[in-house]
Amino acid sequence: MPLLLLLVLVQDKPVEYATTREAMQKVQLIVGDWRCTGMPREMKREAWTEKAGWCFAIEKELYRIRLAATDAVFWKEATLGYDLKRKVFTLEATTPGGTALAYAGLLREKDRVLSLEQETDAWPRERAVFSLLRDNRFLIDFESQAAKGKDWTTQAQLGCTKEGVPFVRGEGPKCIVTGGAGSIAVAYKGKTYYVC
Repeated sequence: MPLLLLLVLVQDKPVEYATTREAMQKVQLIVGDWRCTGMPREMKREAWTEKAGWCFAIEKELYRIRLAATDAVFWKEATLGYDLKRKVFTLEATTPGGTALAYAGLLREKDRVLSLEQETDAWPRERAVFSLLRDNRFLIDFESQAAKGKDWTTQAQLGCTKEGVPFVRGEGPKCIVTGGAGSIAVAYKGKTYYVC
C-alpha cells in the first residue's frame, strides 16, 4: 500500500469519545443564540432568515445540545447528542410541519466538519453538514441524495452568526465549565469568568 494512501486512511479514522461530555465539547461552539440566513441552492424558494437557540441539556452524565428555532425552514427543534455504543453523533429533529427525523454521523475534528446522514432505508434521503468555523460563525449545508450511489446535492445553506457578536473578530474566551467557547461573562469576587 502506498505511504500516501496509508496516511490518508489513518487521518480519516473517526475519533471515538469516552463520554458524551467529551463529544459535546467538540461541537459546543454552536451553543448560543444565532441569527441565520438561509440561501437556497436547489430549493425553489427565496432566501430567508430565522433565529436559532442552541443550549446544553445535561442530565447526570448525559450531555446533549438542544435547538429551538423560530421561522425555521428545516428544523423547528432538534437534539444533538453522541451515542457511546455506536460511536456516532446523533441528531433528532422535528420539522416545522411536525415530521420527526433522525440523523447519525461523524465529526472530522481536523476540518471541524460534522456530517449527519438521515437514518432511513428510503430515498431521497437528507444529510446535514455542519462546518464549525469559529465561536461566532457556523454553517449548515442541507443536502439530499436522490438514490443510492447518487451524488449529494446542496438544497440550501444556513449561515449562522452569533447574536450580538460582530461577524469578524478574533478567538473568544474559554468556558470554565466545559473548556469550550465561553459566551457569557460572569463576575465573581472581582474576576470575570466565562461560561457557555
